[in-house]
Amino acid sequence: MDAPVRELVVDDDPRMVKTLVDILRAKGHAPQGANSGEAALELLGKMPFDCVLTDIRMGTMDGLTLFRTIRCAGHTLPVIFMTAYADEEMVRQGLNEGVVGAITKPFDMEKLLSFLNGVRDAGSVLIVDHEPEFCLSVEGMLGARGFAVRHISNVAALDGAVGPNHQTILFDTGFDRGTGMEILGKVRQSSESAPVILVTDDCEKTGGLAGEALSIEAHACLEKPVDVDRLMELLAELRHVKLRRLLETPSGRDE
Repeated sequence: MDAPVRELVVDDDPRMVKTLVDILRAKGHAPQGANSGEAALELLGKMPFDCVLTDIRMGTMDGLTLFRTIRCAGHTLPVIFMTAYADEEMVRQGLNEGVVGAITKPFDMEKLLSFLNGVRDAGSVLIVDHEPEFCLSVEGMLGARGFAVRHISNVAALDGAVGPNHQTILFDTGFDRGTGMEILGKVRQSSESAPVILVTDDCEKTGGLAGEALSIEAHACLEKPVDVDRLMELLAELRHVKLRRLLETPSGRDE
């Protein structure tokens, strides 16, 4: 069974926090509430979350300041604004800086729940690599940062691993050409839009499998040993794009 989505709900109206937290818990989620930006930052330092839902207009720390502080602290989890006012300028600034989007009170709960159910999938990563040590190392590192991670090392294990959630594929070009192209072909059969990040010993010398792999429109190419900060930046960017698209669709689901 999948772990429940963990939301951090932030609003200086305790009734709003309680109502939203109660609804989310009743739907099988695992939310926590905070009545100020300061309290939210304290919780973020104690436990992992999948996303933050924050009011814009609050007391000593508004939602935009909270978002900026979260990013400065090194957290890459998605942040969504909640607003009941015409906060267009603050929303615009937030969107330009990396906020996923804004939802207006009172919420369309069906759409919001559908979106939140997609948050975990948007942060999922499938590592395809023939080196178990590399897989375990990256899996542990990403898991500690809130990503849902799986790894496989052969073609047979790929069946059912790539689904409609379009998770990011971290693909090692160290496979022999036949095996590597078979895996890439199956990835594209399962999902035409799953973003692929290539991992290779030398991105500048992309001959053989690495060169052919670039023809599937890989999002980026990273060299081993992987630059962790760069990988986190790429994954956060891809997750952000998907979540913004999810939030902007009428159903709250990826079309």
